[in-house]
Amino acid sequence: MEEAEAENRVVLEAQRRVLGEEHPDTLITRGNLAIVLHGLGRPGEAEALT
Repeated sequence: MEEAEAENRVVLEAQRRVLGEEHPDTLITRGNLAIVLHGLGRPGEAEALT
């Protein structure tokens, strides 16, 4: 799961730079990262992304 977190963070940062914060793909990646963080037992961090 830690690999999924790292990968989602890299993708999210690139999408924010290139597509912007409100682009649908960026929002999907934020949601995916939130799911991963919740799965890792970090619901506070996950909630901050949504």
